[in-house]
Parts: sequence; structure tokens; C-alpha cells
Amino acid sequence: MNFLRDRIIEERKKQNLFIGAGLTLLAIGLIGASFSFTFNIFSLDDQQAVSGIESRLPTFANASISADQEVYPESKSGAQSTLHRDRLVIAGANIDMPVFLGSTEKTLRKGGWLFSETSRPEKGGNSVIFGHRYMYRPPKQNTFWNLDKVKAGDLMVLYWQGKEYRYRVSETKVVEPTDLSVIQPTDDSILTVITCTPLFSTKQRLVVIGELINSAN
Repeated sequence: MNFLRDRIIEERKKQNLFIGAGLTLLAIGLIGASFSFTFNIFSLDDQQAVSGIESRLPTFANASISADQEVYPESKSGAQSTLHRDRLVIAGANIDMPVFLGSTEKTLRKGGWLFSETSRPEKGGNSVIFGHRYMYRPPKQNTFWNLDKVKAGDLMVLYWQGKEYRYRVSETKVVEPTDLSVIQPTDDSILTVITCTPLFSTKQRLVVIGELINSAN
């Protein structure tokens, strides 16, 4: 009888052990599933945020415009008849582009687009300006036609909201249209200028980056 009782007790211990192990594995599985679900939610939020920004990036489509549609027609003297107070000047590339803060790509029809999803000069960080390259052509200056002539060391001057911001070009490069790294926030105050490349194509993006050297009223 004692032998039988001991055998029963031993079997119950084994059953309890198996049940305990099973419950532990189930708990681990539930925790893992919960973590995976949470991680996927955060990943989805990140993807949606990126997708939202991508959807607002300019495609530079329909970048040609007829002479009678020009926003800033030239006078007989060759100067622009209207000078917008906010503008980007890159003397070495004969660029004097009016700059506008806007929420859609239509802003590009007026001039340079200070992308609202990025910073602004007065706030520091990465301020991004998009602009058409062949909507206007030299000798007009309100175009990024010659942006590929800009090189490291050149000066870019941004007149914005009554202040003058001077940037020294530190880098020029060509990236894919889907490369969002060039519009990411930065700790340093920089200006990123972007247009399409090669000329007469929207295949890639020409990027010019300048570091702030000083600002003045």
C-alpha cells in the first residue's frame, strides 16, 4: 500500500511539473506575442510617418512653363520686375531664387519651396529648400539651372523674414528621390537645397548642403 501511495504521489508531482512548465511556456508566448504586436504598431506608425512625408515631397513633374506664365517676368533691363524679400542667393551659380513657405508642391511654381516638414532658418536645424531646375533658364536667376556648378566652399545667402543667413557649402551629392536622409533633422544649423538631376530629368536629386556661418538683421 505504501508503495502504491508513493507511486501515486510521484505521478502527481510529474503532472504538476508538466502543467507548471506548460503554463510558463504559455506566459512566455503571450508576452512575446504582445511585444511583437506592440513593436509592429510602432513600426507601422514610423512607416506611416515616413509615407506621409514622402507623399508631400515634390515630384518636379511638369517643370516646364511658357514665357507668358512666368511669375517674375524680366524687364527690358534684364532685372526681375518684382523682388521677393525672402530669397536664396548663390552668386557663384548666378542664382537669386525667391523663397516661399508652402504646404504643397504648387509652391514651386512661385519659386523655391521652404519645405514645411523641416525646420526654418530662425529655428536652427535642417532647413530644406526645393526648387525647379528648368522651369526658368539663364540668364534669369530664379532657377536652379546652374546648381550643379556649386561646389564645396561656395557661399549661399538666404534672406528670410528680415534676416540674412550665410551658409558655407560643405557637401554636394546626388541621391535617389526616395532618400529621406537629406531632409532629416540635425543638431547643427544647415541649409539643404534640392533640385532634380540630370538636367531635363526627374530621375534623381541634386543636393547641396551648407553650414551656417553667421546671421544678421
